[in-house]
Amino acid sequence: MIVRGIRNNVWPPIGAQIDMKKNLTNIGIDYLKRHPGLRQSVRKAVLRYKKSSYARIAGRLEVDPKMVIFEAYMGKNCCCSPRAIYDRMAKDPAYDDYSFVWAFIDCDAHRDAGPLHPDLSRARLVTYKSKEYFETYAKAGMFITNSRLPEEIVRKHNQIFVQCWHGTPLKRLGHDVIENSENSLNTSEEIKTKSDID
Repeated sequence: MIVRGIRNNVWPPIGAQIDMKKNLTNIGIDYLKRHPGLRQSVRKAVLRYKKSSYARIAGRLEVDPKMVIFEAYMGKNCCCSPRAIYDRMAKDPAYDDYSFVWAFIDCDAHRDAGPLHPDLSRARLVTYKSKEYFETYAKAGMFITNSRLPEEIVRKHNQIFVQCWHGTPLKRLGHDVIENSENSLNTSEEIKTKSDID
């Protein structure tokens, strides 16, 4: 049906296009999972492209030492340690001349203060992984998050990154993760390359 529609210069409905894209994406991911060498090559190429795109954005923007971006659980909520730090900074007169930014997947859900949402009146909200999101990370003097940042975001020498991960000392992160081609998104070599570690 989709092929017949395309032949007649009639595109399938948007829902069918999205389903087709998801199916093709899933087929590609399944294929790459079965071929780890190819998966690593594709990941490296995609990461190189993303890093060069971010580097172009970051290269044209100056760091503002008085801008702080907060993010909790990859933009899902305003909570945990980043929220506690934001609440203290927003009330402290020492930070009156600072600008605060929160990154959310759904900014509209966090605009109004209420019993479930903190007062974000001092903060500008940006959509997670939007162009404005990447520009803000390129400009902010400080990042405060409790989750991973997208791999393409590389901290400049004059930026401060406060990582608020928490858990038990038995938790495996980064180089401690036991690799196997089925479950690992980043091999130790990829982490070393990304972090410029010997």
